[in-house]
Amino acid sequence: QPQPQPPRPASLPSASAAPSPVRPDAPAIAAPPSAPPASASNTSAQPAPSNGWRRHLIAGPELALSGEIDRRRWSITLTREEAEAAARLNIAYQNAILVAPEASRLRLLVNDMPLIDAPVASSDGLSDLTVAVPAGLLRPGLNTIGVESTLRHRTDCTVSSTYELWTTLASGRTFLEFAGSAADFAPRRLEDVRATGLDGEGLTLIRLALPAGDLSDAAPALMRLSQGLALLTAMPNQSVEIVQGSVPPARAGTLDVVVAPADAFGALAGALSASPSGGASFLRRGDGSSVLALTGSNWDEVAAGAERIVSFVDREGAAPRPAILNPALRTPDAPLMREGGALSFRELGVVSQEFAGRRFRTEFAVAVPGDFFAEAYGEAVVRLDAAYSGEVLPGSLVNLYVNGNIATTLPIGGGGSGVLDGFPLRMTMRHLRPGVNTIALEANLLTEADRSCRPGTSTGGAPRFALFDTSRLEVPDFARIARVPDLSAFQGVGFPYNVTRDPVDVVLPDDRAEGLSAAATFLGRIAFSAGHAIPLRLAPAPTGALGSHALFIGPTRQLPPEALTRAHIDPARAAEWGGQAPGPAAAPALTLEGWQKQFGTASGWRATLSDLEGWLRETFDIEAGGLRLVPASQQPFAPGADDGLVVGQGEGPAGVWTVLTAPSTAALRENIALVAREANWVQLVGRVSAFDPKESTTASQPVGAASFVPTQPFSFSNMRLILANWLSENVLAYASLIVVVALLLGIATTAFVQTLGHRE
Repeated sequence: QPQPQPPRPASLPSASAAPSPVRPDAPAIAAPPSAPPASASNTSAQPAPSNGWRRHLIAGPELALSGEIDRRRWSITLTREEAEAAARLNIAYQNAILVAPEASRLRLLVNDMPLIDAPVASSDGLSDLTVAVPAGLLRPGLNTIGVESTLRHRTDCTVSSTYELWTTLASGRTFLEFAGSAADFAPRRLEDVRATGLDGEGLTLIRLALPAGDLSDAAPALMRLSQGLALLTAMPNQSVEIVQGSVPPARAGTLDVVVAPADAFGALAGALSASPSGGASFLRRGDGSSVLALTGSNWDEVAAGAERIVSFVDREGAAPRPAILNPALRTPDAPLMREGGALSFRELGVVSQEFAGRRFRTEFAVAVPGDFFAEAYGEAVVRLDAAYSGEVLPGSLVNLYVNGNIATTLPIGGGGSGVLDGFPLRMTMRHLRPGVNTIALEANLLTEADRSCRPGTSTGGAPRFALFDTSRLEVPDFARIARVPDLSAFQGVGFPYNVTRDPVDVVLPDDRAEGLSAAATFLGRIAFSAGHAIPLRLAPAPTGALGSHALFIGPTRQLPPEALTRAHIDPARAAEWGGQAPGPAAAPALTLEGWQKQFGTASGWRATLSDLEGWLRETFDIEAGGLRLVPASQQPFAPGADDGLVVGQGEGPAGVWTVLTAPSTAALRENIALVAREANWVQLVGRVSAFDPKESTTASQPVGAASFVPTQPFSFSNMRLILANWLSENVLAYASLIVVVALLLGIATTAFVQTLGHRE
């Protein structure tokens, strides 16, 4: 069995990026003599003082590399001025004390050119590596960044010891620095919005400055503008802040936008290099920084300017996206498989490579649509092209993980060397979920040399394992029908709001700056997941006037009780959330059934039933929930004292209603900004999810009873797949159907036989 992984520094979502496409069998690209790869000789304990404009590279507070080998690859966007300027690259890293520096290396590549290749020798604290970037290497637009680590243990040769190896890069001290002042690199063109970038914590802020006063007239334009800017910046950890009054000072990773009619613009923006001419354009402030000015003679013209920004990135009639883009986290993009098919490892960004250690691991990402319905039947197959040497012993394993869960295991070793030519590694489709799925291939290799572990054994040797990029992932045809509620599809691709053509009603009880900031952050995140802007219509609070789909964003006491009920949130308990109502919550009733469920002390017929459920689970992989004709009823969710935000989904009168709520508007804004970060966003599953801001964890209720929403034109093939999956999920219904068919067959046979022969 695979070894458990001891605690180590948390890996950010950027750790799910695909491996670098630099082939190990290809000759290394040498840097020009003027910019040799950085080595231990040019490290420094502290980063060099800032003499120019810095662009941070990591989308998160740190990037963690673990195990004996690890690779990350992502992209950053540079402006034309940055690409043409002289630049230096600085990274700050720290490693585990058990890493052997003489046999461990850290490499960093920019646009596939190695710039840093140094021993890993910084266990006492952060160390910096700095190197000049060769002229002409950087280019306007997307530039790829690759990080590769090769780590070896000081003393141990076991597979379990490889989990003790790690290296982290600190976001605040990993950057490109360009010669010149901040004013030299201030954005000038609308496409420069894509280069907004990150701050030292790996976050991105879109700051909208508006005139003081009532914001109800500005709200529709702000919601559309937030979506357009979120799509342009394309950052996984972004938030929106709406301020009133003067524009705050410029800061890294922040896009400042002044949104106001012409008569209020001057007092808001202060001294500018030029007067805004209407529409959207960048203007210089007195300190040299730039603001994106969006203005017009009235709010209607401002809204029209916001639509032009949306159209810049969300063109009507565009073809369906072939992949889910998240360039700051992974390159290449995760291909979106709308039907069965096959993808080679080469297409998924996995390269052919040899390995001489104990635990080989590589990852890639694929995506499925929001109406993916194949959780209970069918198998995807990884056709593995690999080889291992004769020294690999029995007990070695090749493991396949999907979204962090082990999906299948293949024993290898013994009997000499082996070649796996298209060997099938099968995994059930239930491991896949709507949106991006990360698949990891891991080989745990045992050898006699590792058992003896003589001095020097842990630091290298001849290759033991090879993986070839001709391996491929094969996914069979799967059913296409959506389920409601399902927050997994909601966060993965923005379903159902990503497929509607009619405006989505957005209920905002609090249209002040704080409430609008929360809504703008959330709508920007949904647009980023969907890959396009969602048509919106701000609606009043009464639910009777709403159309099909709706979003409710506000404090619990300002939302209609009907909306909370439909989203499976208990309105009474929600009213007491955060100490908003006097009196403690009633303690749950003490019952025999509850005691037995908590402590497992079932007796009599309950014990027999419990034993039967365990036997079915172990023998046939059938859960007790599958032995029901109707899903078990679930109690509405009651928010707890530790919950900062609750997201619930359910059916409305004519569509899907999704509710985001918190005890207060301030808590709503703060917690939506946290949930919108990639690491927290992907935790939204089931029908209700509650976010704990102190622990950064999410607790969820399972989907339970769900309704089906057709998304595809009727076809017998799709209907067959839908029925196959539904019957596989509902074993009792399947068995009952077989009994009914057998009875009908018996009756028909009896009736037919009675018509034959002669009666006496």
